[in-house]
Amino acid sequence: MNASYLASVATWLYCADAPAPAASVATASPPDTPSRWSVQGSALSEATALPSHRLVRRPLHPGIDLGAEYSLTRPRPFQVALGISVGFFRHDQFRDGYWLQPNLRFGYTLPYGLEFAGMVGTGLFLAVSSLDTYREDSGGYVDAAPRIHPELLASLGAELGYDFGLTTRSPVTVFVRYTFSVETPFATSVGVPVLPLTTFHLGARFDLRRRKADRWPCLAAAWPYSSRVSRARLC
Repeated sequence: MNASYLASVATWLYCADAPAPAASVATASPPDTPSRWSVQGSALSEATALPSHRLVRRPLHPGIDLGAEYSLTRPRPFQVALGISVGFFRHDQFRDGYWLQPNLRFGYTLPYGLEFAGMVGTGLFLAVSSLDTYREDSGGYVDAAPRIHPELLASLGAELGYDFGLTTRSPVTVFVRYTFSVETPFATSVGVPVLPLTTFHLGARFDLRRRKADRWPCLAAAWPYSSRVSRARLC
């Protein structure tokens, strides 16, 4: 056993057990690295309307949207992410809406954390009517249509957010999102095959991060068989 190997082991033991000064502690604790996976949730208000300057319409029709996404590129500054969302809204005295929708999001983050994004998606929409509709049949009245309507939902959205992960250790992005959607077939029997709707979201996205072990830089520096490149990356 050569002397250089013993010296390296001794250096590793000293580095692992001895308290490090403040400057070395900062160096030995690298920041968390962003993962490609994230989860998100938002509260929303729905309106049966075409897009306009009125982002939120009254009365409010509340709902929630939950989802997860996987980044197909590096998280910053450009990002392309594939995701899926589930949610619902309640439109009083009209219907309840439920959806399951895959989507594709394109984003760009400025150096100080401001984020712009656009998204497109299509999926399954389930409308549950709260209205009673009837038609005349043989001198009486029967239900005119079923209460549950499975439909196709196509959406296009724009998003503005702020990524706190660039300035703090918090892996959170808060955002507002405006989405325009069309559902079909809506009421083909009365000549209305498509119904437009808009949703305004206020939500947050949480990156699932991996944290590097604090002692890895010290181990890499002491291990005699580690290359110069690996020591430079970890220390």
